[in-house]
Amino acid sequence: MIERVNSYKLLGVSCQSNMKWNSHIKEITRKGNRRLCHLRQRREAHLPTEEGLATYCTKIRPLLEYAAPLWVGLPHYLLNDLERIQRRSLRIIGLPVDTLPSLSERRDKLTLREMEAITQDVNHTCHHLVPIAQKHDYSTTTKQRCSNVGRIISRTERHKSSFMPRAVKLFNNKL
Repeated sequence: MIERVNSYKLLGVSCQSNMKWNSHIKEITRKGNRRLCHLRQRREAHLPTEEGLATYCTKIRPLLEYAAPLWVGLPHYLLNDLERIQRRSLRIIGLPVDTLPSLSERRDKLTLREMEAITQDVNHTCHHLVPIAQKHDYSTTTKQRCSNVGRIISRTERHKSSFMPRAVKLFNNKL
């Protein structure tokens, strides 16, 4: 008999049966808040800010970005929970909040890098799923007819913010 569970952990990512990421983000924020003690200890020891920044970049930020291309399409309240940890970290270090790029910018870069890897490797299992827009010199009527090329049509906001539609949009905007 197989037991039904509401959430489970697979390769460090908490998945819920309702396909939401609340439990994963809750766990990440709990761990991230606990790791802020490393920054406080460095501040109390009067170590240079570069040391605190290095500590944040090696101990806290990887936790906040682990498997980010999977769960990039989060509601704003969950994204704000993650950004709040970075802002708190920078305040503890003694740096302005805009010293580092936001976590959402970094997630976009990670998603774009993953998408580039998929499109460049013809043997990748997802390569055939990617519609990529091509830059051409067509007349305006042809451009209008081909406007859906390179797009994934989404009927829900949840699908629109999932990995493949979001990655295709980022990739095509980069072209």
